Amino acid sequence: MFYLLPNWRNCENARLRQTVNEEFLRGLTDLKSTGTLCDVILKGLEEGAIGIPCHRVVLSAHSSYFRTMFTSEWKERCQSEIQLKNIPHRTLNELISYSYTMEISIHDENVQHVLTAALFLNIAPVAQMCWDFVERHLDASSCLLVHCMAEKHNNHDLAEKSRTIVLRHFVPVSQSVDFLLVDAEKISELIECDALHVEKEDEVFHAVKRWFDHDPAGRKQHLSDIMQFVRVTFLDPQCLEEYFLALLNGFLMAPGAESSIRAGNISELPGRRGEAAASRCRPRESYGLPKLIVCLGGDDKKERPLDEVVVFSPSMSTISCLKRLPGTVTHCGVAVLDDTSIFVCGGMQRANMDSTQEVWRYDATSNEWKDVAPMIHRRSCHGVAALNGRIYAVGGSHYNEIHQWSKLYSVECFNPRRNSWQLMPNLPLALEDVAMVAFKDRLYLFGGESHSGISNKVFCYDPVVEAWSQMADMPTGRRWCTACVGPKELIYVMGGNAGEPRECLRCTEAFDPSANKWLKKGNIIKRRNQPGSAFVDGKMYIFGGWSKNTTNPAASNCNSSIEVYDEAMDTWTLHGVGLPKAKSAFGCAVIALKKGMRLVDSSG
Repeated sequence: MFYLLPNWRNCENARLRQTVNEEFLRGLTDLKSTGTLCDVILKGLEEGAIGIPCHRVVLSAHSSYFRTMFTSEWKERCQSEIQLKNIPHRTLNELISYSYTMEISIHDENVQHVLTAALFLNIAPVAQMCWDFVERHLDASSCLLVHCMAEKHNNHDLAEKSRTIVLRHFVPVSQSVDFLLVDAEKISELIECDALHVEKEDEVFHAVKRWFDHDPAGRKQHLSDIMQFVRVTFLDPQCLEEYFLALLNGFLMAPGAESSIRAGNISELPGRRGEAAASRCRPRESYGLPKLIVCLGGDDKKERPLDEVVVFSPSMSTISCLKRLPGTVTHCGVAVLDDTSIFVCGGMQRANMDSTQEVWRYDATSNEWKDVAPMIHRRSCHGVAALNGRIYAVGGSHYNEIHQWSKLYSVECFNPRRNSWQLMPNLPLALEDVAMVAFKDRLYLFGGESHSGISNKVFCYDPVVEAWSQMADMPTGRRWCTACVGPKELIYVMGGNAGEPRECLRCTEAFDPSANKWLKKGNIIKRRNQPGSAFVDGKMYIFGGWSKNTTNPAASNCNSSIEVYDEAMDTWTLHGVGLPKAKSAFGCAVIALKKGMRLVDSSG
């Protein structure tokens, strides 16, 4: 006698059910495509759109909205043609197709319309797919839109998650189109919050002004209510002057409100803090967090790769260290998310003269470096920057199969929420030894070396349209330079080398992205090749670097010195503190000192 094993029988039953389901769905689709037994035609909001023949019973099986429509006393119950004036025709067609196939494609272009329609028609599985999609793609560029959508549809968990990201990334969020379109109540709610993350209160004031300038006539009546949440006590003097000039000019005055608002805001001035409401004079949680400059890995003076993480505190003029890297690395890329999450991407180990895909993240809570998803391509001498909550790795080079350095066109982007990298549009030019910064929702890449030699090209990446464009050429072509956003919203490019015999440079040039032009600035004191740089608390610093003299190798040296830039005088001076040891080709970034970080003396 032959017996079926239970597990085998279950597998066979599952296969049978799947086959039956597939046959059933194919049958429904055939009936719909041929119009057989269709008893209703649906149309979307567009006039003149072609109707979609379908079956009431199929629609009712998937949507309680249609079930109620076809089984109650609604007038549509007996109509052979029904128009849904709040659903676009294309979206309606996608949802009807889902009812027959159980399949639907959710993507950036349709998720908002499909979600709204699925919630209206009460097609729960599709609505959940949409929520899952927006949560997976939640970042600084989408968080405000997702937050407003989640609130509107009572998805409290996602609304809170996205609100946290909005508050944490308020400055880039406030520069987006979505921010300009939210209502006054939402603006007030955000800027009232103590957890709003800004370095200075000036950023809050300028964000509100940008929002107001988008529609002055329509928003004038709301400004007095919103501006009470700007913490005037903490505005810088120049911004404070701008604030009160704005009040006096009446650009934010509702009729008859001038005197009361001016009196309320004057009460918040430093000399009258005791008279102001405590919540309006309380510093935000992000205030007062010391900014630190970290220098990670690199080469020592004998060109040996390092694993040390040196920390320079500009406010204290002290040098300390963080937990050492998991391995030695040089020519790596570094980016920071959420002010404290440091990511070290790629780089090279001298031992095998090859680039790596490895990515390490510093966890301040555990004071440990942890592996995250590796990059798609091995790369060193590349550009790395954080933009809108994601990390971009651009260009660089690696040792190829025929033992030659191969320059890269490729660009990839890391999504920390998904812990994954994806390829983005290639650079117009394969480049290594580049400098790159993120500034105002754009990436800017400077110089480097292409297959035809040292480059003076500047490329700008717009993540919205996912495209690179070429900007004004640098006056001085160079590679192994350093770049950072400096005073007056200019991007400074410093040091590096150019031409043969590859003389190390002192020249400093500043790029104005708004005007797409270059300005000559004061030279740095020491020639520096592969240095690091950073801008903290209104001051710009340059660190380390190699001064290579090919005509006189004995004169070559590696720097440990730090220079600081005086914008008013357009001059550089040597800082009284230097790095613990000379180094070059290291990663450099700015972080905020928070609880959990364990700094040790530089000799520790």
